[in-house]
Amino acid sequence: MEAHSTICPGCGLGCGLYLLREGATKSMILHRKHSAVNAGKLCKFGMQIHRFYDRERLRTAVGGENVSEEEAVKEVRERLETFRREEIAFLAVPSTLTNEEVLAFLSLVSELRVENFSLGGFERFFSVADSEIFAGKPLDEVERAHKLLLFFIDPFVQYPLLARRILRAKQRSEATIIDVSFAENERAKGIYDETILAEVGDMFRDFGELASEVANALLKDSDKLENALILADMNPLSPPEFVSATISLAKETKSQVFFLKPFLNANGANLISASMKMRGRDIFEILNDVKEGKIKCLFMLETGLFNCGFGKDALTSGNLEFLVVQDAFRSEISDIADITICSEPFFLKRGTVVNVEGRVLSAGGDSQRTVEILERMSGAERTYEEVQEEVFKRLGISKLNEYESFVSAFVGSSEEKWKEGKTAEEKKEAASKEKEAGETKTKEEESGAITQLLWQKTSPSFWHLPEEMRKGGSGKGEEAIVEISPSLARRLNLFRGEALEIQHKGERMRVAFRIAEIPSYLMISSDRIARDGILLSVKVRKSR
Repeated sequence: MEAHSTICPGCGLGCGLYLLREGATKSMILHRKHSAVNAGKLCKFGMQIHRFYDRERLRTAVGGENVSEEEAVKEVRERLETFRREEIAFLAVPSTLTNEEVLAFLSLVSELRVENFSLGGFERFFSVADSEIFAGKPLDEVERAHKLLLFFIDPFVQYPLLARRILRAKQRSEATIIDVSFAENERAKGIYDETILAEVGDMFRDFGELASEVANALLKDSDKLENALILADMNPLSPPEFVSATISLAKETKSQVFFLKPFLNANGANLISASMKMRGRDIFEILNDVKEGKIKCLFMLETGLFNCGFGKDALTSGNLEFLVVQDAFRSEISDIADITICSEPFFLKRGTVVNVEGRVLSAGGDSQRTVEILERMSGAERTYEEVQEEVFKRLGISKLNEYESFVSAFVGSSEEKWKEGKTAEEKKEAASKEKEAGETKTKEEESGAITQLLWQKTSPSFWHLPEEMRKGGSGKGEEAIVEISPSLARRLNLFRGEALEIQHKGERMRVAFRIAEIPSYLMISSDRIARDGILLSVKVRKSR
């Protein structure tokens, strides 16, 4: 049995652990008590990370036929040359990508002069986010804070190891903890000093606009929040208005803001991208162009996010002429690819990542394979040492020490606008919501469905568990669970043991339920019900 000292790619914290491997598909986890980030503690996802690695490996193949790595790389390069650059797109999600791989990926994109690329969906925030967002903030500051404001974030679900830091702040410094949310958090009874409930009003309103209004309302009593540490979540589904409102609230109250992120190397990838002045496009705009046939060639590098169903309608629309998937594991998306190239699993990789603190961490392995593949594909063919040297220079570090190394790089001037306003896709979605809002109550009653707001509390499992893992490998599937109010249970005539049917954008999903003391218009789930938002309008009825 081989032991690997590595870090968990489940979220932006980067918790250290030991992974014990016996063969290709059998693993177990041991705690790494001297890890700088988590001191050995792991959340539920981290304790099950062996399942994440015990999946079927991807084959290197062209047209379904096994080929050598060299043949696959040569074929990809030749095929890329047959498309116009505006017809090509590159997607990568910085969850299992090292900084060295990100640099090699961006070098390939640059060499081909392709503008359609994305590093996981954070490009939309550069119009509102300043340098501190991606430089990070030490987690110790959470423990030392005398006043914490949780702005629409539930650390117990979304970032469990952060919840431990909050508890320490309460115990050690007697911090005042204020929660801004849609409902009381049952897990935090006795921990939070105050919960400020958002006045939703019109249930079809945009989450970003609602967050802006809540932030403005909080400023009326700004003395209460002055000099606080504001905790919030930044992910691909967060509206830019939400990020902007959080930053504005921090500035007006002389507070600091700490954005958590669901992808391990989100900070590192965006710091490197910014230092190379490569801005990218919003990932949802690119997917829309794929769906409409404007993009005909797509290269996907370790995009596990899409194995969870995100963008599936675009990728299976039939408009793609050429799809390349480079990843460690086989997936539903790789099965439809024209060329597949096998990467190493994250725990085997040699390289670095930058967690949400700005701490530079080692992936723990010694494989340089993905960097070498990308370097050959671009024609640069730099050595791994040359690539890492450039990474360190761009991040502003001189050595690798997980207890000391924090990046000093910056994203750029906050006055530089990378994007302005809402994207075309966001405007289209807003118009769709307005149309839904206009549906008559009579029509709802005839169908037996009731319109509700669904608040999805994203978690490591939400972002990273492929569908087959969420089904426990049984094929039958484990029902997701939503919390509903007693009022909704009465309206639907629900009894214990029965189930709900949730309808959203033409899809239907059967879910289990539990009663909770939440507003009558709201449902809450920490399971993935839908893939296109955090606060969604859905139709719900008793499952037949």
